[in-house]
Amino acid sequence: MKNIKQTSIIVAVFIIFVFLAGVYFYLPEEGNENKEGSESNQPAEPILRNAPAGWLIYKNASYGFSLFYPEGLDVKEFDEGGGAGTITFEDAENALGFQIFIVPYAEAQVTEERFLKDNPSGVKENFEDITVDGAVGATFVSRQPFLGETREVWFIHDGYLFEVTILKPTESFLADVLSSWKF
Repeated sequence: MKNIKQTSIIVAVFIIFVFLAGVYFYLPEEGNENKEGSESNQPAEPILRNAPAGWLIYKNASYGFSLFYPEGLDVKEFDEGGGAGTITFEDAENALGFQIFIVPYAEAQVTEERFLKDNPSGVKENFEDITVDGAVGATFVSRQPFLGETREVWFIHDGYLFEVTILKPTESFLADVLSSWKF
């Protein structure tokens, strides 16, 4: 009788312990979702984001980012090999759109050698520092042989160099695209 009572107490204590452990590990995640400054393993941005009216959301799991882009642009992805890729957002009929070239990159800053490899014209005018969702980079005006004058935004994040290019005359919506960018 005494052994049954001890076993019952041990089982009850164990069940209470498991319950409290579950509460401890579950509630902080739920309770801290909307509190600023709380530490959590969850991303700061909700996984599901809603694009504003007239915009769509693009998500790329391979490179770990999402962004909003204007409706009417067709999205195409190209594997460039070696971990590199190009994503185009284009309305060919109205000559509107932009592209993102992504390449593995181990440096903390873009070297002149890398710049000339990806931008053989060497043109880099109106150079300004920029931050895209915490990734430090630069924006500048360049010239491409087949495109003419372009706005370029280059930044490094998580071992990749991101190069965003848009035709200079159509750059008006680029700031909205970049401000919506989330890693």
